[in-house]
Amino acid sequence: MHEITAADEAGEGEVQEAWHDFADFMRDLGDSAADLTEADRMPLAGQLDLLIAELRRHGFRVVAGAAGTILYVAVLPRGYRRDVRALFAAS
Repeated sequence: MHEITAADEAGEGEVQEAWHDFADFMRDLGDSAADLTEADRMPLAGQLDLLIAELRRHGFRVVAGAAGTILYVAVLPRGYRRDVRALFAAS
């Protein structure tokens, strides 16, 4: 199980499409990851790397952390200084 969120800035301007592509991919991956073989996962890891690289190109970073069985993923602009936990609480 995972929770994904982003700073408001990810929904604005040119980065919006990259953010939506990343979020859609993460949701689809979360829905099917348990059913995938190792061979199936490798190309998906490459696709994930490309999506993260596109976010970086727009000045964003992806941070993740786990609590129990939940993976928390946030897309943040460089220099973001607010408490990331508030993003998850609001989403």
